[in-house]
Amino acid sequence: MKLVTPFLHNLHGFVRTGAHEDGVRTIRIVSTHTMMTYILLEPLRQYQEQHPEVRFDLVGDDVNLDLVRHDADIVVRMAMDHAPGITQVPIYTLVKRLYASQSYIDRYGEPKTVEDLRDHKIISRTDKRNRPYSDILWALRLASVPGHLRTPDYEANTTECLVRYLKNGHGIMGCYSLMSYVREENLINVVPSLFSDQLHVNLCTAKSMECDESVTRLIWYLREVFKPYS
Repeated sequence: MKLVTPFLHNLHGFVRTGAHEDGVRTIRIVSTHTMMTYILLEPLRQYQEQHPEVRFDLVGDDVNLDLVRHDADIVVRMAMDHAPGITQVPIYTLVKRLYASQSYIDRYGEPKTVEDLRDHKIISRTDKRNRPYSDILWALRLASVPGHLRTPDYEANTTECLVRYLKNGHGIMGCYSLMSYVREENLINVVPSLFSDQLHVNLCTAKSMECDESVTRLIWYLREVFKPYS
């Protein structure tokens, strides 16, 4: 398999490269559902408005972010230590912090220490599916007594539901500070001394795509957009 994989990546680049009959180049981009929705979507929309010669086919996958599996031009994912046949370009670094709405703080007060979190309402995923690209239980562990993982006050298996709980003032949630809803909803970072380990995110393409100008221009644009967060 180690010998076959680079060949597949090269073949993938050969197959995907090229414009459609209408002269518009479709670029397929794969990332996690959350990163696609709350980090990448708006910059990509703006790029497409400025470049009518391209369109995007966006794919969200929380389990398998693979170029060949999705026949993708670009995968946005955590850095890989060993990836023959793939070019990885750093784009941004993610750090998870604790956030609450002003309405939640007005009603329940603001926690000041990690111990205070045990008396507050926590919003969290708890589904058992393998999610290799995110520590979904980070906030829940902080708010638990050591050795015993508490049950969240509000839980759901979709980020959209969790964000709705957060915005409506129902609890505290661990969020990556780069997420669009953190900025748009003026959420408040509580217990700011607490933050997760960094996750380094790369733009990944097959090495054979390095001569594809549509892809390389897009990568340059995204690196510029996210330069403050790299």
